[in-house]
Amino acid sequence: MTRTAPGLAGTAAPPVGVKVAPAARALARRLGVDLATLSGTGPGCRVTVEDVERAAAGAVAPRVMVANGTGLAVETVGAGPSLLLVAGFGADASGWRLQVDELSTAYTVVTYDHRGVGDSWPSRAPGLSIATLAADAHALLAALGQLPAVIVGASMGAAVALELALAHAEAVRGLVLLAPVIERDARFEAVLRAWCAYETPQAEPRIRSMLPWLFGREILRHAGRREAAAVALRAMAGRTPAATLREHAEALLAWLGTRTTEIGRIAVPTLVVVGDDDVLTPPIQAERVARELPHARLEVLAGAGHGLMIERAETVNALIRDFASGAAMPVAG
Repeated sequence: MTRTAPGLAGTAAPPVGVKVAPAARALARRLGVDLATLSGTGPGCRVTVEDVERAAAGAVAPRVMVANGTGLAVETVGAGPSLLLVAGFGADASGWRLQVDELSTAYTVVTYDHRGVGDSWPSRAPGLSIATLAADAHALLAALGQLPAVIVGASMGAAVALELALAHAEAVRGLVLLAPVIERDARFEAVLRAWCAYETPQAEPRIRSMLPWLFGREILRHAGRREAAAVALRAMAGRTPAATLREHAEALLAWLGTRTTEIGRIAVPTLVVVGDDDVLTPPIQAERVARELPHARLEVLAGAGHGLMIERAETVNALIRDFASGAAMPVAG
């Protein structure tokens, strides 16, 4: 399904006197949202990024496809070789917007929400696992006719990507693992459980506490970028119920440490990318993953934190594009 924006009249300027946040103006231009049709919800009726996102979501509703016994909200954009972007813990598909806009010019880019997130159906069976989420992704690609694909996973999504490659090697042309975690780590577990302790995921204390764990110092010291990140986090948090967060956290924590020696069986080309300012999943984790995979290359991005696909979108997009263009080539040796 190619993304369209029915009912939007372009990107006309807002009425005189209406204030628009710069980030909201840029996002409206990128998504084709008409600012003149929006009512701002920010201070002084200022149009915010959230206002633009709500307008875009209303115009570009993802379809829900049944795969692996559950309904997954999915969007397919562009044409060319298949790329599946797998979101991380507590994130929905909107977190990939900067990648979709760029990569869909050369690839068929598939994004979706994990079960229990956004418009996807909640998990109905107890004992959700990373293997279940990997089976969801595989079944979705099969239903879309997009196999094999390059799988791009971020954080928890990288765990899903690795599990998918182990279970269905024939379905994977290559792997891109952003800020992966594979070993059990007491600090990571403590942070994850703290994030799950809030009954209201979009609660302001929770959002503020997440910022220094997810982003590097460059974003944190820049007030505008920091607040834009908080807005995006808040919007995603509102689409991920507390019960889903806990379910996904338990699945990820149960998976960590179980595949450390298994991933050496993965024979496809792999790109591992991590920020050197990532305190949630430090580079040592990514280095371990790259060392265990037989055909992996490690890229460490200076100054980037855990959310490197936002912090270093241009660099990450170029890395994915270049890697995917050669992922179909056989690996020597």
